[in-house]
Amino acid sequence: MPRGDKSAYTDKQKRKAEKIEKGYRDRGVDKDEAERVVGQFEMGSGTVSRQRCKLCDRPEKFNFHVPDDVWTRVVPTALSGSVLCLFCFDALAEIRGVEYAKSLDELWFAGDKAVFGFSVKERVAL
Repeated sequence: MPRGDKSAYTDKQKRKAEKIEKGYRDRGVDKDEAERVVGQFEMGSGTVSRQRCKLCDRPEKFNFHVPDDVWTRVVPTALSGSVLCLFCFDALAEIRGVEYAKSLDELWFAGDKAVFGFSVKERVAL
């Protein structure tokens, strides 16, 4: 099956792949690259081939989504279309003085044996 081809996916896998692709496209990654990224997640096989953060070279375990304006204020232009791990994104936000916690609306964790999706339903002040 060529990368990006979802014909063998179950309906649930297709919905998940579309959501992941949308998250990457929302961050400025073009459609072909977003499909390539999703193609690296071997859905249903129990294994995950992760991209690596362009700053620290860690495997990406957290897929998160922030609005484009927040991404643009945090990420340097040279890295705007790159994969960044949540740890590096957080460090850049701190350096640039950008508060993004209220803008984080979804977070996915891809472990070695399970994938978990988190959605913000209520924000609690600390």
